[in-house]
Amino acid sequence: MEILYLTTVLPGKIPGGGEIATKNFISAFEMDGHSVRLLGFCRENDNHQGQCVEERRFVSAANKIQTAGWLLQSVFMNTSYGMRKFYSNKYAEHVLDHLSTNKIGCVVIEHSQLSWMSRLIKNNYPRIPLIFNSQNVEFDMYSRLACQAKGNDAIKKILFSRESVKLFHEEISLIKDSRQVWCLTKNDCELYKKHVPDKEYRVFNIPGSMSLQPRNEQSTLTRHYDVSIIGSWTWMPNAIGLRWFVQHVLPYLPDKVSVSVAGAGAEDILRDVRRVNYVGRVESSYEFLRRSRVIVIPSMEGGGIQIKTLDAIAMGLPVVATSVACRGLDNLPQHIKVTDDPAMFANYIVQYLVSNSVFDCQKSINWYANRVTEFNKQVSEAISSIDEGSTIEN
Repeated sequence: MEILYLTTVLPGKIPGGGEIATKNFISAFEMDGHSVRLLGFCRENDNHQGQCVEERRFVSAANKIQTAGWLLQSVFMNTSYGMRKFYSNKYAEHVLDHLSTNKIGCVVIEHSQLSWMSRLIKNNYPRIPLIFNSQNVEFDMYSRLACQAKGNDAIKKILFSRESVKLFHEEISLIKDSRQVWCLTKNDCELYKKHVPDKEYRVFNIPGSMSLQPRNEQSTLTRHYDVSIIGSWTWMPNAIGLRWFVQHVLPYLPDKVSVSVAGAGAEDILRDVRRVNYVGRVESSYEFLRRSRVIVIPSMEGGGIQIKTLDAIAMGLPVVATSVACRGLDNLPQHIKVTDDPAMFANYIVQYLVSNSVFDCQKSINWYANRVTEFNKQVSEAISSIDEGSTIEN
């Protein structure tokens, strides 16, 4: 089958969690013998995978004028900020061109911010089946962010509440237009089912990005720091977790414990935190993480599956994480400690550093390998159930 796969941002040289998920789905399709045409926006001067419909700068801090413009336009257009941010006439033209010149068996729309695509496709090619690939339940996430906004963040509370309401209608509309709805956790699908019960929902055991390395090879490395944390800190749910670690966990750690943080956008959070070494963006998250003694994942907000948690498991190194970081993951290997209590979180870190334990890496490899196998099987089964007879001959 020829699949048209529509996403927001194409996987680049240094992909984030959402882009890694995209790469995994594309890889699974190709392993199953399908041809995939991947479309999306791309960052400026980035070495991306797929066809770029338009270059854009997406980090709000980098272009505040454009961000304000998208926000105002979303109000005038009565849409979510996210939908306006990822709306493009050029994108629409590329999609219609592919549908008119290729034998497309189905279209995958990834992320609710592209929900406007479903009406475009349905109005022009009503017989082509749509799949909504939701990595997060966006309306629920923004609702929680609105609830967490404090009194002095009244503007954020209003904006997040508005975004939640608009995204709810957009996500529900996309679900109704779709043949299948794909989720990364069972809870996400259950949230959607409450509003649209009569749809085919599927849950996928998405893998991470890491290649597996034997423990005996890792044990020969020089550890540059005791604790490592990595993430895209421009994304507010991630930033909330890093602030939680700095404000509530770090005070419990002995002064001699070295902490290193990687990823873009943490300058403001770590500006006055002398105990943390901030290295910014790194080309290889694997190389950064494997040179620490303990990997920490302090996520306190967000949806879907945390790719960084899967990568940490695959490495066979000690991990201390919150319950949010491990959401949707079952039967975790023994070296994953989970708690939301700051004192216990710090205690687990210290225990690992003091014991200098060596774990059976093979169990992690097996856990991760089984997840990859199951994911590929799930994708194959889901796409094979799409009626290829709906393909339009052009």
